[in-house]
Amino acid sequence: MGETVKLWTIQHFSAWQKLEKTGKLTAGIKHVSPDRRPAYQWMSAQMEERTPNYPAAYSAKYPLWAWVKPKPNLRHGGHLEAGTRGVRIAFESHPDDILQSGFMAWHSVLNDSYCSMAEAEAEWFSCREDRAAKDPSSEPHVDADKRASWKRIFDLSLLGEHEDWCGTVSLVQATLGQLTLDQVTHVDFFTGR
Repeated sequence: MGETVKLWTIQHFSAWQKLEKTGKLTAGIKHVSPDRRPAYQWMSAQMEERTPNYPAAYSAKYPLWAWVKPKPNLRHGGHLEAGTRGVRIAFESHPDDILQSGFMAWHSVLNDSYCSMAEAEAEWFSCREDRAAKDPSSEPHVDADKRASWKRIFDLSLLGEHEDWCGTVSLVQATLGQLTLDQVTHVDFFTGR
């Protein structure tokens, strides 16, 4: 496989069964809540643009999520709903097959907000949004500028320079088009807490 990145993904037990049966796992719309779909569609478009090996066939699907660091600790809750059977799948992927981003910065996309690097910048953009709400012609590019700021989530060096505001970059996630059974190196079964 050559150069690889070690990753972990948390999935429902049924996803593991599907991966064992078909040899591959992809994401789909039914697993994404309606309020998060625009953010996931944006990430899918970014995968298509930024990831050399992201096949066009995946563009209609949603990406799978994985952790680059840290390895998810199954002793902690919050991975799945309490009582839900799940798996932590360790796997390896070629760097060209994944798109890494800052987990905390990703929340700007999820919350449809500007990805600022400092409090002063957040306040500046908030003033622009207030002006646009009162008179859209006064700030015609406010939405485009907000969306452009989201691309900062992929610049881990930039995020690291602003950890006090953006949150730690020790939480790095990755998205990918699909996971194949031959990539799997270890599986841990657990029940959500």
